[in-house]
Amino acid sequence: MKSTKDEFAVRKYYLNEFQWFVMKPEGLAQDLAQIKYPALILDTEFFNQSHQIDANLTPLYNEKNKSIVYVLDYALIKTKKDLTLLNKDKLIKNFRLRRRLNDENYDFQKQYTQLIHNFCHLLVKNQVATIIVAGASNDRPILENWIKQCTSYFNRRSAPVILQPEPKLFMLDVYNSLENNMAFANFKADGSVFWEPKNLKPGFYGPETRQLPSLKKFFEYMSQSYPKFGFEDNADIYRLSQNALTFFTVPNFANEKTYHYLNRSVREAEHHCFNDVYKLWELLSFWQNSLKPHASSKPKLNVKQLKPKPPKKQQPQKKPEDKEK
Repeated sequence: MKSTKDEFAVRKYYLNEFQWFVMKPEGLAQDLAQIKYPALILDTEFFNQSHQIDANLTPLYNEKNKSIVYVLDYALIKTKKDLTLLNKDKLIKNFRLRRRLNDENYDFQKQYTQLIHNFCHLLVKNQVATIIVAGASNDRPILENWIKQCTSYFNRRSAPVILQPEPKLFMLDVYNSLENNMAFANFKADGSVFWEPKNLKPGFYGPETRQLPSLKKFFEYMSQSYPKFGFEDNADIYRLSQNALTFFTVPNFANEKTYHYLNRSVREAEHHCFNDVYKLWELLSFWQNSLKPHASSKPKLNVKQLKPKPPKKQQPQKKPEDKEK
């Protein structure tokens, strides 16, 4: 595969006859250079007031913890070389809340406090210097609030935490990199429109391109390049989090069937969280491999489908398809 440079200092890659994307190597390199190691790739699933269906339930969230994290998946990246490790699935771990059927010793607050302390201990024990997320707007306030509750674990030199005047984490949000340094031709492999154009922000490389600041959209676009990973994920995470709130809040379950139904939602959310950490790690690996000197003409995409020929000069004939966000 050949890459070309132009006045925008970008590289252009063709996936197939209709799909292509452009990349700003310098911008991506600058973003990756911000990562200090050890780093923690992280994703959370949480619930808050917006997820509560039954107003009669005593809420678990409060002013101190406005959003409750019920599963947190993470991968510890000790060195830059670890970004391109192959057996990622075996290296992803989690913290999660649990509840057994008819558990007389169930104590949510005790369990949640322990989860918070375990996470803070993880940061200190491994001297984590950077936290990497896909979308920091939700995770940052939650995690910084946890730090505030565990200041005794840290001191002023404890990366990635700055304690004064308020706890502040050093986080890298990959969505910023996707928005600023990549743009995608808005087509599927068959030439039809990939996503309703009005629902995506324009890309920086001409009217045909769009931004894809989403792990789900990125891997859908790259589906030919990642066929073996099975990243199709149609989980309704909002509904799953509603059920998780009910699961951890109700005093007692009506019956065993109800328990297993709600617990299944928590399990599905765990699977979704695991997938997001895996996707995030794969995206970082893709960027890292793309910037290697030997990869200047061919970013590593774990595939054989990539062809070194440009698309034919013809316009897609199929009409755009509406697709839910």
